[in-house]
Amino acid sequence: MRSLLLALATSYSMLLVGRLVVGFGVGIASMIIPVYVSEVAPKSFRGQLATLNTLVITFGQVMAYVVNIIYSETESGWRYMFGIGAVPAIIQLIVMPFMPESPRFMIAKNEIAHAKSTLQKIYGPTVSDRFIDNEIETIQQDMLQAKQGTYRNFLERQNLKPLLIACVLQAAQQLSGFNTAMYYAATILQMAGFRDHQNSTLVALVVAVTNMVFTMIAVVIIDKTGRRRILIITMVCMIISLFILGGSFAIQQEGFIPKQDLCQSYTTHCARCILDDRCGWSIDTSSCVSLVGHNATDILGLKLAEATTCPTKSTDGLVTTVLLLSLTCYVASYALGLGYVPWVIQSEIFSLSLRGKANGIATAVNWTCNLIVASTFLSMTNVLTAAGTFWFYGSISVFLWILIVKWVPETSGKSLEDISRT
Repeated sequence: MRSLLLALATSYSMLLVGRLVVGFGVGIASMIIPVYVSEVAPKSFRGQLATLNTLVITFGQVMAYVVNIIYSETESGWRYMFGIGAVPAIIQLIVMPFMPESPRFMIAKNEIAHAKSTLQKIYGPTVSDRFIDNEIETIQQDMLQAKQGTYRNFLERQNLKPLLIACVLQAAQQLSGFNTAMYYAATILQMAGFRDHQNSTLVALVVAVTNMVFTMIAVVIIDKTGRRRILIITMVCMIISLFILGGSFAIQQEGFIPKQDLCQSYTTHCARCILDDRCGWSIDTSSCVSLVGHNATDILGLKLAEATTCPTKSTDGLVTTVLLLSLTCYVASYALGLGYVPWVIQSEIFSLSLRGKANGIATAVNWTCNLIVASTFLSMTNVLTAAGTFWFYGSISVFLWILIVKWVPETSGKSLEDISRT
């Protein structure tokens, strides 16, 4: 439905409605899927299955870039881009009726026989009936001990702390600024000097592939390394990469120069001048000039193409290399930790009676922070510059890293019932 609305849109209003529909669906899915996976997965590789969800998402991001590149030069290509989005949705619609219900939900509905059957399918035919009975008894004890969950229960200390942990993790995932690297990857790379849109999109594809590859690595190591340990280590790497990325932009753009009201105010700062689509660089006068009111072949006697590039400097190659490497390390570190660990831990630290409500609150925090970061990024780069913006994300990440070190427990190798009692 969403893809049809977007692909067949005849007005801006229809596009907005389509985006609202997809936002509603994605929001619900992002809350339900981690909970479902955690409840049907054996504890020995629960983390791997939860991370597999993130891996599939990163694969979808890669495919989205590929589709965008294919149709970027096609007339009305954006309709094909949106329309192809219906394919995975149709596949999911066909497969979902064959998926089992959560054993915990079945027990809550007193459907013990169905719960046993599902657990037998999950653990395989080699496990004994006694093992299955013990699993059911453990789940029932957790449900009996847990009060009937209400939002007021979150005011109790044993419930408030897990909620704060989940919200901090989700806030850290978004306020690290990672999704700006995905949403605005081509724009960021144009800031880095890739002026051609096609080239910047191709490099952005490399960023998306890096995210997917390191998420694949995360699937392998999560249950062996531990959620807390891998999160703490990768966040340190991510923070260092953010500050190096900001420093690279500061050198490349010749300082911290915000957007100016007049092109002439950029004076001799060429790299910052040509980021402003109102301005161009005059090689003849070595100054920033306005493109407004001039045609493509007459900007102080220069061609437009020449006015939108800077003279080559000996350090350009080194700065661009450091910038791309730091961006790649930033993405890789995020994929190994913050990209999936918050969803895994969030699905593990609450009692059954509060798990759904708590996941709803934490997911709302995630998407609220996502909205804030995505809607303010371009404005922040105009005011703080690209360097200042990434340093700002790095500073926030340092603060949240301290909270994570103090609060977040290790949940690897423990059953959901054991975790809820700690």
